Amino acid sequence: METTIKTHRLELTLLTSAPQGSPEFAWLHSLRSDAKASFWTIGGPSKTLAETEKSVRGVLPQQPSNANEGAKANEQDYRIVYAVHQVPIKTDSNQTDGTKTEELERTFIGLVNLKPANFPLPSHLDAPTSPSNTLSLELAYCFLPAFWGKGYATETLTAVFDALQTAPKVFWGKYEKVWVRALVNQLNGASQKVMQKVGKLTEMGVWVWEGEEAVWVAGEWRVRDEVLIYGGWIVGGKE
Repeated sequence: METTIKTHRLELTLLTSAPQGSPEFAWLHSLRSDAKASFWTIGGPSKTLAETEKSVRGVLPQQPSNANEGAKANEQDYRIVYAVHQVPIKTDSNQTDGTKTEELERTFIGLVNLKPANFPLPSHLDAPTSPSNTLSLELAYCFLPAFWGKGYATETLTAVFDALQTAPKVFWGKYEKVWVRALVNQLNGASQKVMQKVGKLTEMGVWVWEGEEAVWVAGEWRVRDEVLIYGGWIVGGKE
């Protein structure tokens, strides 16, 4: 995948690690510890650095501890994570004398990630076929509340989907087809609108989740939830 993706207003940077003390970890902690940004995240906001670190391990590519694990990770781990920064539009007030304005400071505003889908859905909500040459990825994203309602999520996801569709075949290895799904709580109207605006994934239907143990999401403990499933082929498959 591209290490940097640029749009008119944004710059997306591919993340492969975020150790404590790094700028990358600070970005992620600011997002994970924000109650509004993490409202729809299972488990809610991080209360400590340790909780953010645990969350980061579940999102970023796994770091192998030896050569054998490294080979296995390169073969199986398709975790793709981009940090999203707002890039102010430059204005040059000295165009007549040929001088250039300084690089304006970027502002971290959110995160988008994809990882291999780790649990099956009912067949009518999942990829039409699931042969060995098909990779199924799950999409998630999160933005700081100060940057909601400005079209940044739509702009980000559109850019990421374009990058996925133009990635070289060698990146996908043995996979000839790539299916992407997104799970959106039925009460999360804002994210439903984003999915509709991006238009890359089709609304497949509603999945009713019921668990033996309650999970914390949207400010309460739940043992049942209704989730809209969006899905579509990004590489190969039927258009």
